[in-house]
Amino acid sequence: MFKEFNENYKLNWTGKDFADKKIMHTDIGSGTTEYIFTNGVNPVSDRCSGERQGMGHAIAAAIELLKDERKGLSINRQQFSKYIEQPNEYPKDSELAKTFLAETSLEQSDSILDSIITKNARDMSNETEIFTVYGGGSIEFKDEMYAELNNYTESQNAKLLWIPQKYAVTMNVDGLNNLNRNLFYSKELEMIG
Repeated sequence: MFKEFNENYKLNWTGKDFADKKIMHTDIGSGTTEYIFTNGVNPVSDRCSGERQGMGHAIAAAIELLKDERKGLSINRQQFSKYIEQPNEYPKDSELAKTFLAETSLEQSDSILDSIITKNARDMSNETEIFTVYGGGSIEFKDEMYAELNNYTESQNAKLLWIPQKYAVTMNVDGLNNLNRNLFYSKELEMIG
């Protein structure tokens, strides 16, 4: 999970090395992006928030652009996905769909970047030591966001941990399961296990 991070910073960190850091987590989903600030392993609840941002919003906006371009077209997300995934079957609309999705994805990634920068300054008082990005949307937005966010983290004397695709989608639930097993329900699990 830390391979790219360690290569970028010429470190050999494991999860334990993050345990005492001030971390701003950005969990990018389809419909929402959650911004969680942790001090060590403890969330700072009054600094956590969510925004209506993500890949689902990019797709919805791209559909609207396609509908405007091709008057009378009525499609849903599944049909739009087919235009992207099956260009030979939908030659009239595939390129337009790809163009519009690239445009709206860039708008969403810019919105998320703006939120990270604003929240770090306003909510975190620029205290963040590690910016961590994960969630299903992090896979889709990495090309648009990584370089600019990395430049920003460097300007803040911080580091960027972009969770690899293999772990990105389940990162949040894996963390909650770990908490449940090791903290909240450890005695109950011992009794039945």
